[in-house]
Amino acid sequence: MATDDLCAVPLTDESLYSTLSSRYRKDLIWTRLGSTGLVSINPYKPLIHTNDEHLATHVEAYRQGGELQAHIYELATRIFFSMRRSGLDQSVVLSGITGSGKTTSNVLLINAVLKLATHSKKETKMANAIRSAHQILASFGSARTAQNASASRFAKWQELQFNERGRIIGAKFLTFGLDKHRVYSVPKEERTFDVFYALLAGTSLEEKNALQINYSPDHFYFLTNASRSRHVDTSDQIAFDNLKTSLKACGFKAKTVVQMFQILAAILHLGNLQFLDTKDNAVSTLDACVVKNKDTLELVAGLLGVSSERLEMTLTYKLTLVSKELCTVFLNSQQAAQQRDAFASALYVVLFQYIVENINTRTCYEQEPPNFVGILDMPGFQTVPQRDCGFEDFCINFASERQMQFVWQGYSSNQTVVGNPTLDEIDTPRREIGGTIGCMELLVGKQRKTDLEDKTPAESLELGGLIGVLDKEARRLQAGATDVSDANLLASYGRQFGAHPSFAKSGHAFSFGINHFAGTAHYNVDGFTEKNQDSLSPDFVNLFREGSCSNEFIQQLFQSESLMVQAHPQDDRTVIKAQLPTRPMRSPSTRRPKRKPPVEHDPMPGFEEKVTSEEGKRKPDEVQNAATVLDQLYVTLRDLFSTMANTQKWNIFHIRPNDTQQPDSIDARRVKAQIKAMLIPDICAQPSPYIASYAYDEFVNRYGVILGSLGIDDQMDQRGQVTALARRMNWTSSQCALGERYVWLSFSEWRGLENEIRARDKQQRGVVQDPDYDIFEKLKSPSINSNEQLLPPNAPFASGRFDDSASYLSEDDYSPSRRGYDEASQFGGESEWGDRGLLAGFGPNTDMSQMYGTSKNEEEAIEEMPISTARVWWVRFVWLMTWWIPSFLLRWIGKIKREDVRMAWREKFTLCILIFFFSAVVIF
Repeated sequence: MATDDLCAVPLTDESLYSTLSSRYRKDLIWTRLGSTGLVSINPYKPLIHTNDEHLATHVEAYRQGGELQAHIYELATRIFFSMRRSGLDQSVVLSGITGSGKTTSNVLLINAVLKLATHSKKETKMANAIRSAHQILASFGSARTAQNASASRFAKWQELQFNERGRIIGAKFLTFGLDKHRVYSVPKEERTFDVFYALLAGTSLEEKNALQINYSPDHFYFLTNASRSRHVDTSDQIAFDNLKTSLKACGFKAKTVVQMFQILAAILHLGNLQFLDTKDNAVSTLDACVVKNKDTLELVAGLLGVSSERLEMTLTYKLTLVSKELCTVFLNSQQAAQQRDAFASALYVVLFQYIVENINTRTCYEQEPPNFVGILDMPGFQTVPQRDCGFEDFCINFASERQMQFVWQGYSSNQTVVGNPTLDEIDTPRREIGGTIGCMELLVGKQRKTDLEDKTPAESLELGGLIGVLDKEARRLQAGATDVSDANLLASYGRQFGAHPSFAKSGHAFSFGINHFAGTAHYNVDGFTEKNQDSLSPDFVNLFREGSCSNEFIQQLFQSESLMVQAHPQDDRTVIKAQLPTRPMRSPSTRRPKRKPPVEHDPMPGFEEKVTSEEGKRKPDEVQNAATVLDQLYVTLRDLFSTMANTQKWNIFHIRPNDTQQPDSIDARRVKAQIKAMLIPDICAQPSPYIASYAYDEFVNRYGVILGSLGIDDQMDQRGQVTALARRMNWTSSQCALGERYVWLSFSEWRGLENEIRARDKQQRGVVQDPDYDIFEKLKSPSINSNEQLLPPNAPFASGRFDDSASYLSEDDYSPSRRGYDEASQFGGESEWGDRGLLAGFGPNTDMSQMYGTSKNEEEAIEEMPISTARVWWVRFVWLMTWWIPSFLLRWIGKIKREDVRMAWREKFTLCILIFFFSAVVIF
């Protein structure tokens, strides 16, 4: 009979592949990897056994104490069972290369856990909001790539929060590493974020006219890079309908949704702005370029609620701090296009962060929850044969390396959340699994390989390796160094790391390579230094300051706590430096022990409490201490893995069966390469971890009724009773180990004991026990398993319906009236979308002028800043030298509309006169 556990087959690549492929061809895409792991192969097609009916079957099996064939739903029941019966927090790591199906597993896993934890109307409403939140984040954070039809372009840590009885009470979403450059820079044959195509496909004609987007994707510059994927299809229209439904379920009101779509439309139109160098015109003026298509400029300005003159100045001039002096840089057409792209990505990032925080505000439990299940879902390893990878791919692959290192360390170490059996005189031989150690040394240096205890903030990190060199160059660039370039960075890499075994010299121009765990990736260094610095132009923040923008929604976005700013020392209203951090706005939940654990960690729960800083929310930082993108990513991963180290860990390894995204097709070479890359044979060779541990007195007190029913003499000492039970059940040392102070149990044996406790508790609460119930047989065979079929045909379970409860309250005891809950939505009132849908947000007239606070093009007032006495005398001298040049001539003939620019011109002219005068004195 074929097995559904890879740990039970010969540990060779060929045997593992044979087992996986034979199951895959039967649409059995999930295979166990021990008691806490699962291997999943992407089927590239819908499967019938992921529907609601099969989910209900697994939920029923959980409640009756049974176990079904390997399935992600079955793993979800294990995770939920472990949380409910142990009180420990749980965490799940989704591993695999891009296109291997991690996002689908994430959705299925969340649905299963929510099904197990939902009983009342209030809980159902919360569960729907959590599912909807996932849909919203997928719309705004996913894109179609050459290797994945729906690739996540951001990472997320999701905490499902539960009360003492295992009922869902909230969720927290931590997002980081959004690929913001994809807004304006899309590789060939790929698409930008899905929400843009959904917006074009799903809005009605009236809504399109209101947003001025009644065009095909070819009309918008930001969407024209993807030559194969320009056109929208029915899936985009369906996605937009799902997005609107999800936004409503999460409590977003119609007015807010319209404002969000206004920003998306503004980004699309912003990409169509064209710039013209003034040198090419017959007009003699300064070097700053001008916007060529004024009508599009007016359109974007109207959507953003600013004047077109001020928007044009923001895109064609750049405020820069040089040696503590504030200077205005005139941009040519190429530089203005880069400024436009940066502005578009900044708008998208602040909108994305607003959506995430708004969801958290509505779904996150107000206090620290008794328990949570955390799921880490990051973009998969990236390598594209047709082109070099960029900085964004470098960040993704670094995170993948760090994640796999954490996973392998978990399998290599005897230390678990329930303790370390080695310290209890139990021999559990394990061998080191370290496929990425060399690569991590290359990336961050030897001293930073596994340091989870390090609490150094991102702003003060001093990493080594490739990232350390890149960080130093980024800081030098921020400090104003003129010799910083990507070419010098590449040369430094070659000099310092050329001999490292994980460093690969690339045959591609302007590139270097890294030998990652999943293969060699080549990176083009173009833009590495600037993208790692990731500074935000202060002009963007100043554009939306109070009084300059009539769109209150966008004003709030640029005044959020996530934005790091530095104000001018003499005028706190003027921003001179800014940054949009890429790390999460909230912190993951953490635990601290209430008493010192006897074996490094408390053996069982009940001795810890979760703590966060100000309910998990990060405090706003000052931009003076701005961290680089890679430093923020390093610290984010360190904090997440530190949290996960104090949880019961589960792993799902995902495999991409082929490179063509074809169903029912499996490429042996591709699959074997991934089996080897993720070190699955080494993981199978490790001993199964112990899932629970008890002191002997705790074990006897907890399971005394079972010991008595099996005729074990209670006059024996506690260790003797446990020893007798182990002999009676024929448990091996891998199933039950007796240490000096603790009893250590594997998952199956622990679950068998706990299921018996659940059955007896249920019986005590009035449920009639099956008269043919045999406790000995129940404990010997605690699960029902079918290896050939996904679901056993009408298989009966050993006993009646179970309901695990910490407090054993009845449904009436837990009713909202008894607990003080209000069945009304915690989101407040329902969203006032009305029968007219989104058009309700536009008011009675769908003309764009009726949108929220679009401003007229009024002359922008220039704020005056306090100036020193020396500056006053200098200005007077400048006017003395240039009084004969009328300002109206500079404004009309010179086309210099800004007063500060006209003053700068006069100062330059004065300096030229002085230089000419002193040169004449020296010569003559």
